[in-house]
Amino acid sequence: MMNDIKKINFKEPMVLLLTALLVFMCGGTLFAGCAKKADRIRVELDAAFGGDATGYVGFATESEVTEAITDRLFDLLSQDERFEVLRTHEAGQAASVTSKAEKVKKDDPALLISIHTGGVPDKSVSGMNIYPDKPGTSENAASIKAAEAIADAFTTETWVPKVRYLYYKPFNDDAYTIETAEVSDTSDPGLETWSILEKTSVPAVVVEQFYVTNEKDTADWANEESYDKAAMQYYHAVCTLNGLEPKDIQIRKDEDKK
Repeated sequence: MMNDIKKINFKEPMVLLLTALLVFMCGGTLFAGCAKKADRIRVELDAAFGGDATGYVGFATESEVTEAITDRLFDLLSQDERFEVLRTHEAGQAASVTSKAEKVKKDDPALLISIHTGGVPDKSVSGMNIYPDKPGTSENAASIKAAEAIADAFTTETWVPKVRYLYYKPFNDDAYTIETAEVSDTSDPGLETWSILEKTSVPAVVVEQFYVTNEKDTADWANEESYDKAAMQYYHAVCTLNGLEPKDIQIRKDEDKK
């Protein structure tokens, strides 16, 4: 029986042609798959605090807020095949700004969203602030566009986020004051801004979701329903920013993710 099987001569022209065609077809299929993946919009999420790094503590803890919203937004974007979603660090863990910036550099996302909360001694201070990268950077224009898309998604009659620049102004060797400027002010004050913006070179925004030191802000936003709402608003903002219609998806419970 074995003697009846003809050996294939790979030197024959027709065999060479068919082999090349097969390789091309397989390669083309693989390339198409890679191209499809490459076409996905890469978004990186940064829960500013997590694990033992609690951040501001007031009527709520900053790390609990940022982790809750980031987890939900990650889930929404993961369900939309048009996006590839990454995190600057593992959920529930602390990470330095330097390590997060190194991961962002490696991941090279189209957008980085760093979620924080505010916290100040004055408990009357309230609201949501969105900070783009400062003037003079190559990412400034795209960063402002992202900030404004997020602001639009969250704006209601009673809740109007502010889009502005933040700067740290040193006044002695180990202290600084915080200054803000309107995005219409394109002058470069020669001051540093948020470290995550300073250390990365991708379109990025830093969001102070609300003030955990304000009782009403916390009552309105630090709860499961509002975390879901915030994540959905971010998702809609990311879709709008990229000219896409949001999909009819919902945040999954842990048991549904398995």
